[in-house]
Order: sequence, then C-alpha cells, then structure tokens
Amino acid sequence: MADLCGINIRTIQRVEREGSASFETTMALASVFNLPKEHLLKKIEPHPTNYHTKIFIFLLGVLLGACLAQLFI
Repeated sequence: MADLCGINIRTIQRVEREGSASFETTMALASVFNLPKEHLLKKIEPHPTNYHTKIFIFLLGVLLGACLAQLFI
C-alpha cells in the first residue's frame, strides 16, 4: 500500500497505530482506495488502548513526581 500511495511505510504504520494522518497522507490514502476523503476520515479512530496508555503514563508520572517530591522535602 505504501508504494501505491507514495507514502513511507512508517507513515502507514503510524496511521494504523495512532489513527491520525496529515492532510496529504489522508488524500493519498483516499486516492488509492478511490474514496472521498470524508469517508476515510469517518473510519479512522484512535486505538482505544492509546488513550488508556496515555492516562496510565500520566498517572505514573504524577505518582513518581509525588514520590520524588517527598524525598526532597
């Protein structure tokens, strides 16, 4: 697919993983699939685990920050 779109394979992987793409990437993908870009945009959704992973990392950072703060108080 990357060859058909003229897009780097890592860009395709990022779109699959994150569910977001630049305007140029969206247009290239829509062209390959012969779809209007609006149809493709409706189908792209962020992977649910990305959201949960970000929350986990944020909370882990808060906890680590609180622990480090206790060491220096």
